[in-house]
Amino acid sequence: MDFFDLRFYIDFFISYDVEPFKKLWMSFVIAGCVYLIFFVLEGIALWTIAGREGYRHRWMAFVPVLNSYYIGVVSDKNKFYNRIPARSVSLALAIVELLLVAGYVLYYVVTGIVLAGGLYDTQAQQMTIMGQTQTFYVITGSSSAISGMWLGWIFDYLDTAVLSWIKLIYILLHVVTIITFFQTYACRRYVMMSLFSVFLPVKPILMFAVRGNRGMN
Repeated sequence: MDFFDLRFYIDFFISYDVEPFKKLWMSFVIAGCVYLIFFVLEGIALWTIAGREGYRHRWMAFVPVLNSYYIGVVSDKNKFYNRIPARSVSLALAIVELLLVAGYVLYYVVTGIVLAGGLYDTQAQQMTIMGQTQTFYVITGSSSAISGMWLGWIFDYLDTAVLSWIKLIYILLHVVTIITFFQTYACRRYVMMSLFSVFLPVKPILMFAVRGNRGMN
């Protein structure tokens, strides 16, 4: 799921002057490159930890979605508030993540079709930057050509009405999973590392940084 989060962040750094469809694929290309680096770092971290701690099926560390479950596997020395097993939470996390990935794939395929075909409405807005007023156009929704069709509904509502709620569940499960991981491998700084990992795209870097630590209960 980190890939779609990265794409969202990167989108803010691409100029509003860029044509919407071009802006979309540019953000995907940049996010893909960054995500690949992060994915390898997290995979190495999980692979290293699993090998040292004696966990089986290390190949899961390099499989999208399954690697989320594997975080709970290598963190099973601890339970969330001494009640909820880390492995159970990470299994639920992987299931929700799979739903999100499927939903976002559908959403962005439709978004690409809509943007490439110009099937959307825009609204002019002005912004003053360093004393100069600039006009840019914001997409407000699907055009009348597809309004009321499944294509228009997916473009207008799938993200905000459906995926955003699934994402909320994902975030909650992600928080619990990350807390149990850093409780196990960075117990003295687990609160700080957990907060950074949830709210900033730095989780793979921090996991890679603690890969040499032994698990603690």
